[in-house]
Amino acid sequence: MSEHRVRMPPQDFAKEAIKIVEAAQGKNIYLRIMGALGVYIGIMNNEKCLDLYKTIGRFSEGEFGFTDLDLVAYGKQRNAIEKFFKELSFKPDDYVNAMFSDRRLIFYHPNQLYSVDIFFSPLEFSHIIDLGKDPEKGRLKLSFPTLPLSDMVLLKLQIHDINRKDLADLAVIFSCYPISEQEEHGKINVNRIVEVLSDDWGFWYDATNNLKLLKNFLGEFIEKEHAQNYHEKIKETIKTIEELEHKIESSQKTKNWLKRAKIGTSKRWYNVVEEI
Repeated sequence: MSEHRVRMPPQDFAKEAIKIVEAAQGKNIYLRIMGALGVYIGIMNNEKCLDLYKTIGRFSEGEFGFTDLDLVAYGKQRNAIEKFFKELSFKPDDYVNAMFSDRRLIFYHPNQLYSVDIFFSPLEFSHIIDLGKDPEKGRLKLSFPTLPLSDMVLLKLQIHDINRKDLADLAVIFSCYPISEQEEHGKINVNRIVEVLSDDWGFWYDATNNLKLLKNFLGEFIEKEHAQNYHEKIKETIKTIEELEHKIESSQKTKNWLKRAKIGTSKRWYNVVEEI
């Protein structure tokens, strides 16, 4: 992803990202926002959640800042996406778009205000998240303008070497949204998470370790003086995470999971993510 930072105020950037996704939808192109901006967009009109996001230290000095616009799309719509961004006067990254066009595309704002990094389903990072390949049947139809919350959680849980910022994103998601056992707007579908992890031992291994790290992260956070207003909320969040852990642990595992579990960590269980 780009090393440059977005040269726009957070709310203006969020509104512009939503505008792009809406314009694409008007052309039957499925683009959905993910990453930190996806988390921010979901809570930017919720004062309490926004304050928690700042207090928890996701961004330097409590101020929001983003590196680029991360989107997810379908490879079947690659040509339409390229045409769409050309019509918006965005400049393509010719090297990346030629070498990796089956996996991603990169475009640059005409005034260099930010870059757009588009990843195609299935998302292949430390672990694979399949959002479908058919625009009319895939998971991108389930939520707008961001990925479904359960998939945003999976995107964070799949990280093999998770960092503090990713833990902060997860902390805010679990603190600001209730869990559900089905797809509902504004709720985290835990059955989607359980289904994915019950079929992939390597993903399960990293995800369950990351949930433990998340609880430790939250435990350390509530001990800090500036977190005193969030004690009860964080305690509730930890209980929510423990409920998810129980559902994951008690779920029936597939033959694929059981077969890979026998090998364990004696063989690498995650993909090495290459930076472009």
